[in-house]
Amino acid sequence: MGFSKTSNSFHLNVIEKKRVYLFGGNFFNNRNSYNTYEPVPSLFEDLDKGKLTESYWLGYGFNKGGFKTGYYIGAGLSMKKEYFRRDDPRDYKEVYYIKDNDNSSIMPTLIFGSYMKIGKALFGMAVNLIPLDFSINLFFPVASLDYPS
Repeated sequence: MGFSKTSNSFHLNVIEKKRVYLFGGNFFNNRNSYNTYEPVPSLFEDLDKGKLTESYWLGYGFNKGGFKTGYYIGAGLSMKKEYFRRDDPRDYKEVYYIKDNDNSSIMPTLIFGSYMKIGKALFGMAVNLIPLDFSINLFFPVASLDYPS
């Protein structure tokens, strides 16, 4: 689990001897398919509550270290989507979202991280540069690689 400027995030990292596969995203918010709409001029008349940004990233990197401690650097792609937040005029407790089709992007990203063995698990920290995201991770070593303990 991690955190960024926009919301909490998750990371799924798989470590092999010399490689690491990275996947993550920050989209833990109240937006879903039931409260998200395509842009229509009448929706922009409601009270503006700012913007919401969601991001996903996928990367591949190189692991330096063993099963007990190590660090890695990865590169990949980061996909970003933005939404306008608006208040529902019929129910001021409800917020709905409008897709911002002009501010979606795909960009390269770098991910840096380190890990260490604590008990029987690997714990670590990582920083994703685009979007800026810091996380505390639980790693899953590939089971087919019998690392010495």
